[in-house]
Amino acid sequence: MEREHLQVDFGYQFTAMHAIFTFRNSAPQGTVEHLVGFPDIGAASVEMKRRDPEHARVISERVNTAPLLDLRTLIDGKERKAALRLGEVKPGGDTDRTTVWSFDKASGIRAWHVVRVQFPAGKEVTIERYYRVQNGTSALGVAFFHYTTATGGVWQGRIGRLQVDATLSNGLKVGEIVWPDTKLGRGKTLDAADAIYATQPARSEWQVIGDTHLRLVWTDFEPRTEKQRRGFKLSRPFHGW
Repeated sequence: MEREHLQVDFGYQFTAMHAIFTFRNSAPQGTVEHLVGFPDIGAASVEMKRRDPEHARVISERVNTAPLLDLRTLIDGKERKAALRLGEVKPGGDTDRTTVWSFDKASGIRAWHVVRVQFPAGKEVTIERYYRVQNGTSALGVAFFHYTTATGGVWQGRIGRLQVDATLSNGLKVGEIVWPDTKLGRGKTLDAADAIYATQPARSEWQVIGDTHLRLVWTDFEPRTEKQRRGFKLSRPFHGW
């Protein structure tokens, strides 16, 4: 993957995403065809709860995200229909953040929106994904949006460049973003266990472009082996829908 540009509109209840991925087939000749997927852990959670309704509430609490809404896929600017596919995961297999496990951890499910894409030798191919998703919430009074980059590790080589442009909507300003040291209601600060709900990575890695605009840039990284490059999170105060 040459680069990815993520345009995030971080709202109070919903976040809208426009993800732009640019790939290059570095082979000297020949066209490669891949079934390219985009993970939807919310859809996997819905399926797991259908299979195990007795523990649906616990599964929801573990996943804490909803299925993607209004998903659109474009290949080199042309819209293509993506199909939702479910896959089984056995214990002991690859346990990235796209797997939803049953209550007893005996089985797992992944959900992917897939489309077949051709990659001609020596040329760039751009894949775009548009979607909306309801933000996750915590009883601590935090709503958050999480994005994983770990699934990009399946592509050959390192990711050349990631740029995230996050626009804060519904009245939120940069100074109100929830960080690990942010004081919440009654002066409480997130402790180490609760810090997973705060904005990540560290505040020092985000550029403040304006009152409602943050930017994150990573270059030349491998998300599967570099823990600090496996994704990012945006968090804001939450007072109920």
